[in-house]
Amino acid sequence: MPDIGLEIDVIRARAILRWLMLALQLAYGVFSGATASVAQESPTFNVGAILPLSGPLADFGTAVRNGMELAVK
Repeated sequence: MPDIGLEIDVIRARAILRWLMLALQLAYGVFSGATASVAQESPTFNVGAILPLSGPLADFGTAVRNGMELAVK
């Protein structure tokens, strides 16, 4: 029988991750207009993410990090 407490923890972690992603997207939308002139001068940009690299969602976070590093190459 699966542990109900672990399932609830995973659901909460996913909900927190969704809210963090939404907050990052909103912050990017707000601040991207303020730096539009800088972005036009420079063809490079930085990409960052907050990822779970430990705990029950570590596999997801590691896969996303590896994908981001592969995209850079």
